[in-house]
Amino acid sequence: MGGYPSSLHEFDPKVFMEDVSQNIAQTLGAHPTFAKLSPETIQAIASVSRMTEVSPGELIVREGDEKTDLFLFVSGAADAVRESSDGETVVLNSIAAGDCIGELAFLDGGSRSASVRATTPCTLIMIPADALQNTANAPAVIGELKGALASVVVKRARSLSDEMLASLRKQLEIKTIQNQFGYFLIFTIAIYMISTT
Repeated sequence: MGGYPSSLHEFDPKVFMEDVSQNIAQTLGAHPTFAKLSPETIQAIASVSRMTEVSPGELIVREGDEKTDLFLFVSGAADAVRESSDGETVVLNSIAAGDCIGELAFLDGGSRSASVRATTPCTLIMIPADALQNTANAPAVIGELKGALASVVVKRARSLSDEMLASLRKQLEIKTIQNQFGYFLIFTIAIYMISTT
């Protein structure tokens, strides 16, 4: 019956962990980013990965943390957020099942660029960067994974560029309307002052 016991006495942790690893490998293999990886690389990643669950409101990653673990959302939703200079939390984007987070820190070893907070119950696959260093053929596994993640980062950058351009256009339209109103108000005050003298 797989690694799932019908009674506590039948539980075999090794069989259970093999089942979890196989489930993770299947999930990774079905994901567009990971599907490009060789079966050996997927198996190596799955062997060190673990499933984790997060409650709504819980932080998955914290902006500025030095951890470089990678996460794949199996289910649930979250928001990527940053603190503004005035202490306000700004939502950068929403994250849903199938999305990866932590790829920037994983790729360059830098600190987290944003916090990610669960908005619903989430199930994640956590890929610990340190544990990948200890896998068989680690340089090839990590190199192949970084290559696949680079395409995710490029797609996200393009999307953010388009969104930012649209936002800047909207802000420009608002400023133009505000300036036009300001000119109208100044003109109206000037006409009033001329007519009353």
